[in-house]
Amino acid sequence: MLLFSIACTVVVVVGLQFLLASCKKVGWASRLELERKVQHASTGLLLVAVQWTFGFTSRVATAILLGCAAAYYCVHLARLRSARLNKLLVRMFAGMLREDEKIDRVPAAFWFLLGPRVLLLLLLLPPPPPSPPSLLLLILLILRR
Repeated sequence: MLLFSIACTVVVVVGLQFLLASCKKVGWASRLELERKVQHASTGLLLVAVQWTFGFTSRVATAILLGCAAAYYCVHLARLRSARLNKLLVRMFAGMLREDEKIDRVPAAFWFLLGPRVLLLLLLLPPPPPSPPSLLLLILLILRR
């Protein structure tokens, strides 16, 4: 069941990225990086929902996110070594990548997966379940950026 829920989460997150990347661009939305903000906020909420739904412990959730971050970084390294793969990925996700991310910088999604869990591991604190007001505040902060 655990592997199934992990696979479903990955499919939904990647599917959401494909959907947002393929949306027709509007001038003001591109300037505000709306696609990136929606993708980051919805991915964060999805990850919290999956942890709550399947009752993952903090240790399991951390292992899943660190594994996803490692896989994401491997894809990034592969695209740096293959011009064909890089061209394909940049074309597919152009709406969500900043200019320097299209060339060689690790996309922000990697740090989104890695950052909070590494910090929690360093502090040796289990992540508390976020309350609805804190989720709303997080979404507003992401969208404000």
